Amino acid sequence: MSSISVVMPTCGKPGYLAYTLASLSVQTDRNFQLIVVDDDDGTSRATVQQYRADVHLVYLSQKNAGRSAARNTGIGAADGDHVLFLDDDRIAAPDLVAHHHSAQRHSSGVVIGWKSRCLTSWRRDALPMQESDFLQLATRHPAIAARMAVEDFDLIAPADIHTDHAAALDIAGLGDDGDNYPQIVRRYGAGLTGFRLPWVLGTTANLSVPRALLEDVGGFDEQYHGWGMEDTDLSYRLHRAGAPFRVEPSAVNWHQIHPLGPGPLRRDLRRRETDLTRNLARFCDRHRTVETYLYWRKWKSKLSLEAASDLLDVLDRAGSDTWRAELLDTYATLVATDLAAP
Repeated sequence: MSSISVVMPTCGKPGYLAYTLASLSVQTDRNFQLIVVDDDDGTSRATVQQYRADVHLVYLSQKNAGRSAARNTGIGAADGDHVLFLDDDRIAAPDLVAHHHSAQRHSSGVVIGWKSRCLTSWRRDALPMQESDFLQLATRHPAIAARMAVEDFDLIAPADIHTDHAAALDIAGLGDDGDNYPQIVRRYGAGLTGFRLPWVLGTTANLSVPRALLEDVGGFDEQYHGWGMEDTDLSYRLHRAGAPFRVEPSAVNWHQIHPLGPGPLRRDLRRRETDLTRNLARFCDRHRTVETYLYWRKWKSKLSLEAASDLLDVLDRAGSDTWRAELLDTYATLVATDLAAP
């Protein structure tokens, strides 16, 4: 039996998956099982086979059942006491598994790793790049930045991860991702003590959980379709079940900036926004609690997470069921109106 089972769904991104597999093949802690669930009917089989000799690997294939179903399939095949969720576009630091392993020895709940960004392959007019990304590349690697105006190219190759992980990420790395919420960690600490919405930080990009807890809450809800919210829903149910949450900043991986779909970038961005709006409304409707509606307000840029946590404290001190009921009615109406808007 492995100490940790790494569960990773993949769908139609074999080029990016190769970097992820290369990073998992050079982990300092080798006591893990890697379960790759190909949700694209075997598209990535050849890529996965290249790394079978390097890791304890289980490859499963299914046909477009969705992200939640793929992860549930992976959980069902896991033999580790803990499950580490990764995405198929993440480059793991060499000690990622070791840090999750260590953190889980001292935790009985959810461990949230730290997320960074990187650019492994440049594709003109196809990538959701931020202005800060271009500025970093122009400052650190002006020759690379100059090429970006005239050609598509790979900044590093998967083999570079094998040869010299640090050097490869020195070229490709772009700093921290936006969903680490460092302001929350600064205020509440790595243990998120006193923070009322710790589940918001838990996404399957870099997250480990005792397998028994996953089984207790029933895994992922397969009624979420398209992009977004299935992992937040799982984290919220783990929170409601009493699982503690903590951030482990030393457990790092890098998100490879990649196309969001087969079409033009703007169209793919609109599709993701539509998926997220629908799934967020389903999340609120499923749970109907003040904290889930406050999370919706955060996504609508109406409320910070710190303010939401403070508001929940105020409600508890007031001890008024009437206030909570009025808030729930108000938020339910706002969500329904938002979903009906064109």
